[in-house]
Amino acid sequence: RAYEPGTKLGGPIKSLKGIIRALTKSHEFYIVTLNVDFGDNAPYAGITANKWIKHGDESVYYFLPKDVSLSKLQRLCGDLRPDVIYLSSLFDRVFTLRMLWLKFLKQVNECQFVIAVRGQLNKGALHLKSRRKQIGVFILAKTGLLNDLRWHATNRLERKRIVSYIFPKLGQKKSPQVVLAEPF
Repeated sequence: RAYEPGTKLGGPIKSLKGIIRALTKSHEFYIVTLNVDFGDNAPYAGITANKWIKHGDESVYYFLPKDVSLSKLQRLCGDLRPDVIYLSSLFDRVFTLRMLWLKFLKQVNECQFVIAVRGQLNKGALHLKSRRKQIGVFILAKTGLLNDLRWHATNRLERKRIVSYIFPKLGQKKSPQVVLAEPF
């Protein structure tokens, strides 16, 4: 949802930059984000929205918030044909839910989806808007939107929370695919 030059999300932006630095020699990165910092309405100064911009080792597409739509996300995925789509939030309505919906409808190419929960399953985070989150995860699980995903955990505790919170709702008996991040 936010990327450089944004600063208000802090850790997730830095973490994504670390992943890019570690893997840039063997992978191409295309970041799709908003043209505003988290919680702001004013667009980034000096950044042209709704087109690809080379930004270091990666290319970034900065959407104006009003321009994000299923059809535009589908077109970007069709143009890029990515091997992996990395979603940097579980509860993000702007990108995560739309991309999961496109996956469910088979409107994006066959690729691996990875969700990083970024602390959103910590007890404190789950208490904020807890009813909405419980209903949201229940609906995501029952509709199949969370099927066949990989999960990115930043530590063992987060991995445990993904396994204990998400997977019972999916009714899956097999072990989930949760990738534990290694330090870079």
